[in-house]
Order: sequence, then C-alpha cells, then structure tokens
Amino acid sequence: MAGMLVTLLYYELRNQHHMWKEDCGTPLETQADIRFVAHRLREAMDRQGVRWWLDYGTLLGAWRIGDCLPYDHDLDMSYLAEDAGKLLPELAGLEAHGITLELEHGRIFYGGRKIGDLEAWYSFGARLCRDDPATREGIPRFWRPLVDDVKRDWVMPTGEIMFCGEWFKAPREVKRFLRHRYLMCRLHLRLTIPHKQRCWICAAFWQWAWRIWTCRDYPQFRS
Repeated sequence: MAGMLVTLLYYELRNQHHMWKEDCGTPLETQADIRFVAHRLREAMDRQGVRWWLDYGTLLGAWRIGDCLPYDHDLDMSYLAEDAGKLLPELAGLEAHGITLELEHGRIFYGGRKIGDLEAWYSFGARLCRDDPATREGIPRFWRPLVDDVKRDWVMPTGEIMFCGEWFKAPREVKRFLRHRYLMCRLHLRLTIPHKQRCWICAAFWQWAWRIWTCRDYPQFRS
C-alpha cells in the first residue's frame, strides 16, 4: 500500500513545474495580487449567489495563519459547477479590474498572467468531483478518490474562515476537508513539509514552518 501511495504521489508531482523549478518564497507583490483577486472574486460570486469556497493551498493558509502561505504560489477557489452560469454577468466587471476568468479551464488571470485556479465541482451522488469518476483511467482513477473527491456534506452549507482580515467561504467540515486534501495533514494540520524542491534548502522556509507550527491565532472559523 505504501509503495502504491509513493508511486501515485510521484506521478502527481513530476509534471507540476512550480514544485520543481520555482523559488521557494512567493514575491510580496504576488501575494498582494492574490489578496486583491480573492477579494474581487468573493464580491462577484456573493453578488450572484454562487456557492463557492476557498480550497487547496489558499484554504490551508487561511486555516494556519489567516493569510497567504508565504511559499504558496497562487490562489485556489472552488464553486459548484451548476452555478457556472451565474458568473457570466460578472465577467465584464472583473475584466475592468484586470481579472480574466477562463471558466472552461478553471483558470484565473490577473494583469495577463495566470494567478490561480477557480475549480468547478460536480455532484456525483454524495460526492463532489472535478470530473466524472466513471470516465477516469490510469492514475487519476486511484489518486482522485484518495485526495480530491470530497463528501458534499463536508462542504455544504459552507462556513466562513478569516483570510487576509476578511471572512471568506470555507467548507463547513474544514478539518476533515484539509486532512483529506493533504496527506501530511492526516499527521498534523500544522505540519509543514516543503512541496517545492528549493524549499528544502531555504532557511526562510524553515522559519515560516516554525511560525506555522506555533501559531495560535488561527484558524478563525464560524459556521
């Protein structure tokens, strides 16, 4: 079983450029852009009644320090695919702020460069999935149920978590959700292991990891 998990993890990671090539720390200006885009998207989706939530590294940052993790490279937000049409009236207004949504591919651009992902999740019975489980082949068939697909009632109805000084939507079972998303969180929710190759030899990363481990101010969560 352990060998299969290691193999699945290797195939998941080997094609992700940022994990192998990018510097450990995220530039402060990029972090500021992430906060700005998150704020504008939150306003747009709430205005249209879209059911959405923070996800992946952004949710993990909100849980751990109430902000962007200093080594997280992008913004991650998710929403129910059945609400996709509600986003359309907001596209022009977001463009006026320099934000472009590619809904078909789930990508967020700011100022012409990709800054995050806006994932659409589909209901399959009691689960939320990014794709139809019946169509999966190869590694995704085993990997996605392990760390990706989630129980719908872990997410809906959403709660709220403090992020960058504001309340953002979050899965209502946020601890279960994060432990499912990240294998390291099944050991401890504050355990920080480098996911970028260069972080292993970055002194600043280990200082951040210690601050995360000892942080007691977050999460701030309400249902």
